[in-house]
Amino acid sequence: MSEAAVTPTEAPAAPPVEPVVEAPVTEAAPSSWRDGIDEGLRENPSLTKFEDVNALGKSYVELSGLIHKKGIIPIDENSTDEQRAEYHKAMGVPETTEGYELGAYQPPEILAEIWDANGVSEVAEKARELGVSKDQFNGMVDALAQSQAKNLGEHIQGVEQKRAAVESGLKEKYGAAFPEKIAQAKAGMDAAAAAVGLTREELAGQSLPDGSFIGDNAALTEIFSMLGAQGDELGFHGGRGGRIAMTPAEVETELAEINSNPALYERGAPEHKALVARRDALNQMTSSG
Repeated sequence: MSEAAVTPTEAPAAPPVEPVVEAPVTEAAPSSWRDGIDEGLRENPSLTKFEDVNALGKSYVELSGLIHKKGIIPIDENSTDEQRAEYHKAMGVPETTEGYELGAYQPPEILAEIWDANGVSEVAEKARELGVSKDQFNGMVDALAQSQAKNLGEHIQGVEQKRAAVESGLKEKYGAAFPEKIAQAKAGMDAAAAAVGLTREELAGQSLPDGSFIGDNAALTEIFSMLGAQGDELGFHGGRGGRIAMTPAEVETELAEINSNPALYERGAPEHKALVARRDALNQMTSSG
């Protein structure tokens, strides 16, 4: 048997293979443990601070243990008066404001004369209603007092510095005449204070818009000094009940009294010079008015 010559034939070309393009994988947004609770609670700040359920559970267990350890049952708007009383007792809230023992508190010495004990008592009643314990309330009262004492101390220090600066400036300006000028200023302030029904100390303590006081103001001190120096001539007197100026009727009345006094016309009379000076001053007030 003869083998026929075999002519090799080429295999048909395979069809081209299309490249496989994988679809992009989009990562799903990470789920939150809060997705499974009511929508109205999901964004509550009390829950969003917990990363997962385990953290929430741990916090709850710790809080529950603390509450039961102290034997405290939380109260809400539905709690009975008995439940509220038990809660307040457990938290150290006194039954009455006397339980805060406010009378035992001694404020800083700088506040001794201005401490408002009655005001603190009024606040204590509200604190008791809100369930503030004795230790908490007394701690807040002391913190407030210490803050007020600090602020008042700084204010007093500032006032004293201003006063020293004013005194130094006036001493430099008046020189040896400083004591006399200050005495005149006090006399002028006495008269001004009397005109508005105050004492000199009360007038000196009146505050001005710039934060200084009348008694510590350099310009006003000079004005009062001039008033004091001219007091007799202007016809005003110091002391409560005195006045800076006289009404026209008062001037006329006093002039009539002086003019009817025989000593006015007797040069040798002891009071002659004083009457003449007073008459001239009154006449000057009449002409300037």
